[in-house]
Amino acid sequence: QLKAERALLESEESFRIGFEEATVASVLVDGRGRMLRVNEAFCELVRVRAYDLVGRSLIEELAHEDDRGQIVQNLGAMRAGHGGPVKVEKRYTRPDGTHFWARASAVVLRREHGKPSLALVELVDQTSTRAVIEALRASEERLAFALEVTSDGLYDANLVTGEMFFAPAAERMLGYEPNELARRLETWERIVHPEDLARAYEMVAENAAGRLPVVEVEVRIRRKDGSWALVLDRLKVVEHNEDGTAKRLVGTLQDVSERRQIEAKLQQAQRLEVLGVLAGGIAHDFNNLLVGVLTNANLAGEMLPSDHPAAPLVAEMFTAATRAADLTRELLAYAGKGRFVLEPIDLSSLAREMSVLVASATSKQAKLETVLSDSLPRVNADATQLRQVVMNLLTNASEALEGKPGTVTIRTGVTAVDAAFIARAVGSPDIKPGSYVFVEVQDTGCGMDAATAARIFEPFFTTKFTGRGLGLAATLGIINAHGGALSVCTKLGLGTTIRAVLPVAPVETHDQTPERRAAPIVTPTNALPAVHVPASQAGQWSGRGDVLLADDEELVRTVARRTLERLGFSVVECVDGRDVVDRFSAEPDRWRLVVLDLTMPQLSGDQALEEIRALRPAMPAVLYSGYSEEELDSALVGAGGVQFVQKPFTTRTITGAIRVVLDE
Repeated sequence: QLKAERALLESEESFRIGFEEATVASVLVDGRGRMLRVNEAFCELVRVRAYDLVGRSLIEELAHEDDRGQIVQNLGAMRAGHGGPVKVEKRYTRPDGTHFWARASAVVLRREHGKPSLALVELVDQTSTRAVIEALRASEERLAFALEVTSDGLYDANLVTGEMFFAPAAERMLGYEPNELARRLETWERIVHPEDLARAYEMVAENAAGRLPVVEVEVRIRRKDGSWALVLDRLKVVEHNEDGTAKRLVGTLQDVSERRQIEAKLQQAQRLEVLGVLAGGIAHDFNNLLVGVLTNANLAGEMLPSDHPAAPLVAEMFTAATRAADLTRELLAYAGKGRFVLEPIDLSSLAREMSVLVASATSKQAKLETVLSDSLPRVNADATQLRQVVMNLLTNASEALEGKPGTVTIRTGVTAVDAAFIARAVGSPDIKPGSYVFVEVQDTGCGMDAATAARIFEPFFTTKFTGRGLGLAATLGIINAHGGALSVCTKLGLGTTIRAVLPVAPVETHDQTPERRAAPIVTPTNALPAVHVPASQAGQWSGRGDVLLADDEELVRTVARRTLERLGFSVVECVDGRDVVDRFSAEPDRWRLVVLDLTMPQLSGDQALEEIRALRPAMPAVLYSGYSEEELDSALVGAGGVQFVQKPFTTRTITGAIRVVLDE
């Protein structure tokens, strides 16, 4: 008996020491939940001294009010002898009002009459752990939200296991439903273009070796619908194998297809703009040279008897120079420097007219079909220039058949220009979405590859042995000047379709008087710009008096002087705009006429004329230029007594202009 009692005492002492020294907050409670004994760790947890806790209810004093009912149920189950030890995580409230989370473990230590009379409860503080868990949960929620709304497609790939994670944006970008892409590396490799995949892996190896900080590579990825998306892939190796090779990489995908299209279109527009400036400058300089050739040939032809041996040679010289002038006019058309008369045009009627004309000149192997819309809205345009457009398109389509049987179809109608059309179109950079009238020419000929199609509107680019490469360049210039655009659809061996769209004319303009606007001049071979004076009158007319002539180009000045002297005038030459104003100012009443180049140093022709007319308001003047009359101040033209002649001019054209201003 003594031995049993001693053992019990030793056991109780061992429990007491273990209870008091335990680092886990522990409390002994009776069957009703009253605290009988607490250890130091428990006091530190609840921040209350032991004598203030003993005898009080664990439930009423410390349990959070929202959790008390559950704790009462757990104790009731223990008192009834149901279930085993209790393990729950609950909130507790300290007497100072602060809260903490704790994992509670309760075990029965003694029973009386078959019911629990004493239980040991241990509390393990979970506040910090819960805070970390909540922070992680919030972080995961933010990450999930970011992955859902971001436009960049994030991915994580393990090159060893083949596991791969795609963010929702990556799937949306490629047209797939959420989770439709299998989370495997081989799935990714199947949809990336093989050439781009090989290049990307080469760069990954460079990144893994530390020779490339971050990989940025554009790759083609097949969308769900089968089309290719151009994607910028930015990636970095984040884990390495033991041999230093890439094990795991993360990256982002950004669809740059539309951006690259816009950049390519902008580059093309800039290139064509530069070529346009170059073409305009070349045309202007050539016109100055051609003035000398044409006018001297013209003068020589007038001086020579018709039976003179040199007469045919001079005539051939004049014809060759005239054809060269046609070439410069096509260059000016491409550069958009010229004029035309706006009027309401029925594009279907114009296309019908041109198709009949072209049909007689095309190969018998070519079948010409017309699909022309009736009651087409009018366009405000220059009929001559649009005829040139249709002629160029039909001629090119016919030549694309290469003498083989085929079909050329011309269509007209109304189309909705949208962002997709604008992205691929060539022409006016400011074209806006909306309703446009179109003329389209389609052929079943040889077609073009992408490299050729990208250059067809460049001046002097041609695939024809005898071509000059200016037909489509001039077409682009004309459509640009009318506020329209062109699109090209072609495939090597399968033909070509070129569509020109033009803005619909406002209804109120249909009955207005034609309006002159800046636009290209495209003139048929052997035709020259001329003032409309009967040839007989122009050839017989002669003048008298002193003329001031100003041009900074000596060659042009010389041939203009010869022409004026042949008409009977006395000519004084000036080298620039300031020179002519100074000479005129010295003797304002002396001069019968002033003849001025529009483009000169010091003062331009119209600026010089403005100062001259400040001294003599009605002073007759003839101005000429290698560009268009649109350069001329409209106020000067409106005042009367001014005529414009475009270079290269002939004796007839400049004589007609002089006759008009002097007879007004």
